[in-house]
Amino acid sequence: MSKMLSKDEVVEIIIKETDYTKDDVIKMINETIETMDNMVNEEGAAFVVANNLGVSINPKKITEALKINQLVPGQSNITVIGRLNRIYSVREFNRKDNTTGKVRNLEIIDSTGNARISLWDAKTGIVEEKQLKINQIVKISGGSTKMGYKNEIEITLSQRGLIEIETESSENAFPTVESAPFSRLEDISESTKNISIIAKIVDKQGVVEFDKNDKKGKVTNLFVDDGTKKLRLIFWNEMVDMALTFDKGDVIKVTDLRVGLNKYNDVELTFNNYSEISKSQNIDEFNKVEIAQEIVIQSLSDIKAGMNELTITGKLLSKGEIRTFERNNQTGKVGSIIIRDNSQSMKVNLWGEATNYLESMDEGCLVRVHNARASLSDYSGEIELSVSEKSLIDISNDEVDTDLFDSELTTIKFIDVTTAKLGVNIQVSITGSYDAKEIARDDGTTSRVQNLSVVDLDGIYGRVAAWDDNIKTIQSLMTGDGVQLNFVKVKPGSGNYGPEIIIQKETKIEKLPADIVFEKSGTSASDVSYDEISLDNQEKMTTENAKIQFSGKISEVDSFRIYDSCSECAKKVIRNSELEDVGVCEYHGEVQITPKMVLTLIITDDNGSARVTFFNAQTENLFGFNSKDAKDMIDRLGEQEAPINKSQIINKTITIKASVSFNEHRDEYSIRANAFEI
Repeated sequence: MSKMLSKDEVVEIIIKETDYTKDDVIKMINETIETMDNMVNEEGAAFVVANNLGVSINPKKITEALKINQLVPGQSNITVIGRLNRIYSVREFNRKDNTTGKVRNLEIIDSTGNARISLWDAKTGIVEEKQLKINQIVKISGGSTKMGYKNEIEITLSQRGLIEIETESSENAFPTVESAPFSRLEDISESTKNISIIAKIVDKQGVVEFDKNDKKGKVTNLFVDDGTKKLRLIFWNEMVDMALTFDKGDVIKVTDLRVGLNKYNDVELTFNNYSEISKSQNIDEFNKVEIAQEIVIQSLSDIKAGMNELTITGKLLSKGEIRTFERNNQTGKVGSIIIRDNSQSMKVNLWGEATNYLESMDEGCLVRVHNARASLSDYSGEIELSVSEKSLIDISNDEVDTDLFDSELTTIKFIDVTTAKLGVNIQVSITGSYDAKEIARDDGTTSRVQNLSVVDLDGIYGRVAAWDDNIKTIQSLMTGDGVQLNFVKVKPGSGNYGPEIIIQKETKIEKLPADIVFEKSGTSASDVSYDEISLDNQEKMTTENAKIQFSGKISEVDSFRIYDSCSECAKKVIRNSELEDVGVCEYHGEVQITPKMVLTLIITDDNGSARVTFFNAQTENLFGFNSKDAKDMIDRLGEQEAPINKSQIINKTITIKASVSFNEHRDEYSIRANAFEI
């Protein structure tokens, strides 16, 4: 039996073929061993040095089985024995000659290390042919070596090469295959290579099919939680069917998952063809805390701003177009839908890849949204839902009582309106009608609006606004008509204005019987909806949507600033550094910037004090200048508070009507002035 050349034999060949001395060659061998982190022995390092110097060793045919740490690039016709540690799936690829090739990788281990085996084309079927399984000891014959993936030694099996189950070697001579270590989800990071978990399935996504490079694929996700964190577990292609055998609520044990980051730098887990999954009977195996339960909303009217992890169901009334926008030098996209149940309707904003769901939605279908977040829109004044690609949306008629979504909408009165509500009914009497007028927008376009003045059954006055194509819905109404407006948006009063009803494209109008009496007492919403308090009333001052009225002295100007706002919706924008007075709005894309003022005052009475925010219009009324004048003064003098004459207001007595809301950014309740007298 011929053997592999020894280190000394290789050194003699190098000396003979080059000008290097023996000491030079020995030094290079030692440096190679160090560079390769002691993954090769002296004989293997000698072959690497010879190969780097272009010296052909012409090794004898190697028939003796080598250890993995004896493998070096350039060996041929080798034999190696090891335990199967990984079996990867077959991958297809296109060659330059337009033919299709196939490749499959195996990984073996012995007491000295691990090595990857590459099988090409017809050889990829040897796994099924020999019924190879992980943990078996196998003998690879007729392989050649090269430096492969991640600069690790790789064995390629030749056309005449063989893989056979080894029966003569001792089981104890090879390490057993062990699963990747188990970890809590919160401890998994980008640097984690492979991991095993025990967790509970808290959400499932339907199967998504796709075409990529003219090939069909499919993917599904399980969302798992072990009480420390919630992560996405991804199954691709042939692995998808395995995921479908498990249900929401199952506690699963999954081994050898691959860890990666998505484009948001969030950790995600991928199920591999060498991963294993099974039900676990005991999630407390690692002393995990109780899994947080999702919040299942029974009625849209129960949703409050700041709620997260919501699951809601509604009937699709309409869907909007997908819009793109630029932010931080990246292009984003957003779309929206309107859903309803028997209490009201609500807008759902779909961000990023979540917009892909829109294609599958038809008006009238039932939509179930998982992992939604509720917030109060600065633009519309309504509570809206937001979903991202991390959320799930099921579009189905199954398991839903359809009668629930076709029942009558809630009928409200003006006094019930503390935040904007979409998709409600209201009964009013028309007290005045005004001609439609054109409104010029900053982008050069125009819109038309028509207003009606109305009074509700309690005698509270308000107004109706119909925009553009929706004007035709109210054109037939006359002063004195009593009507029920079905499916409208109602906004609370602001300052000296009463509530506003906004006509929607879905709005329907019913004439009411003549015997219904509307109390036209002249009462305004602002007169009946504000509770007079002193500034030690913490209960009222920390109640979401409370309307409060109080008097005190202006003791301090806490802050004054001007921010860049969208000319369309007054929402804060990101300024374009290259274009003057142009910014990017989350909702309207690239827009003209309009400066807006925000002033915060400290108001003090005999019992306490409060921090009160005055936005643009109220600040203008207080000081008598507009935001453009204020900005010009700041730019000219270089001082942020230059426009403020503090002596004009300090120690003045002021009576304020205000609204209370929770400020998520400051993590506290804030008081916003709606009207004041000084």
